[in-house]
Amino acid sequence: MKQSGYTSVIIYVVFGFSLMYILNYKRVKYSNKIQKLILYINDDCYHIHHYITSAFTILFILLGYTLRDKPKIWIINVISLLIGVALEDFLYKDWNIIKKNNCNIN
Repeated sequence: MKQSGYTSVIIYVVFGFSLMYILNYKRVKYSNKIQKLILYINDDCYHIHHYITSAFTILFILLGYTLRDKPKIWIINVISLLIGVALEDFLYKDWNIIKKNNCNIN
């Protein structure tokens, strides 16, 4: 990857992080609203974080991509954007909690 490629990766990571920071973190932090994606199985709930959905999306992109081809810049940019989205999730103090028992269903 050339120097301009590294710059592009950094720009897309910062853009993805900034986008999620503005659209998600700032809204949640300064309001009483909670935004979360929860999977309910029996009496347990599983909080699906941004980094989990981003990781699965990156995995599916990489599985669909053949390794013998030359990396296309748009694939690298999309993966960089998703990494930025995933990094925003680590601003929350509960980023490592996935399974919760006795969920409050509202």
